[in-house]
Amino acid sequence: MASKSHNKFSLRVIETEKGRLVNICDEELLGREFREKGIVLSIKEEFYKGITVDEDMVIDEMKKADILIVIGKRAVDIAIREKIIHPFAVLEVEGVPYAMYTNVL
Repeated sequence: MASKSHNKFSLRVIETEKGRLVNICDEELLGREFREKGIVLSIKEEFYKGITVDEDMVIDEMKKADILIVIGKRAVDIAIREKIIHPFAVLEVEGVPYAMYTNVL
């Protein structure tokens, strides 16, 4: 049986002069690092850790983002399903999908 955190996401919103930066990752990936072919995907808690949220809040925050970073299968799948991220924009490191969206103002 999966633990509760495997159904949750970490959400961190950072207001910047360039707009609203939203970081969302599958919660169990926090603090982990993945390496493949010279690429490092480092999910540092100081940048990605925020509040623990469910899918509904993830969708709401994705739609309000000017800059969006999503990491993890569940988070990326939501972004694709909601047509915020195109499947071709998704990259992977050690099987962990991630994507970035920027709304140019």
